[in-house]
Amino acid sequence: MRKLLTKYGEYFSKNKLSEYVFLTLRPPNPLIEVSSKKIFLETLEYMPKHNDGISSFYNEHPTLSIFEKILPFIISHVDLVRVRETYRKVITESINEKIDYYGLKLRELVGKACPVETEAIPLTKDLNFLTTCDQILATYIELVSPSYVRVFVAATLLAKLALSKLRTVEAHSSMKIYPIIGARMSLLIYAKGNVKSYVGYKLRIQSTGNTILTGKS
Repeated sequence: MRKLLTKYGEYFSKNKLSEYVFLTLRPPNPLIEVSSKKIFLETLEYMPKHNDGISSFYNEHPTLSIFEKILPFIISHVDLVRVRETYRKVITESINEKIDYYGLKLRELVGKACPVETEAIPLTKDLNFLTTCDQILATYIELVSPSYVRVFVAATLLAKLALSKLRTVEAHSSMKIYPIIGARMSLLIYAKGNVKSYVGYKLRIQSTGNTILTGKS
């Protein structure tokens, strides 16, 4: 994060993070990508660190710029709940633990953790998820009551079905849901090709990779 802000300082000065552009982390799913499971935990731990760096860059404290992450291979609402609970137990609760006999708390040593809680953006090409995403998201919303839900929808043919189901959940729950459509193509090809598949939908272009950079619509 420090290298990114240093290299593109002028850009991020003009386009403020969390207002005009957003950075979203993409950790591995520890239950599926087993060899990288520690990176999942590492990514959660990096969120407060990166937010501290961004706060210093803008000279604002605290700055909530990184507050969610994309989690692949989601098949159930339980996967989403696990992410929230892991962050809460490992980061939010541990930062308030006493670390010596004098009662000094960890947050007094390293500072507060920002964000206090985090959301997971489900990413999957799984047929079962895409065809039952309305049920999965409805259950998640009922259990957690998030302020919003973002869903990364893959596979064009199934995406339209998922979008329709997500729209139904949005209408019934009064919860804003922001689907994300992925495409492994250059911007030019994407604009001429994939976008045509979603005529009638409001889309915005974003980069691909482990870190997602999106513009505010």
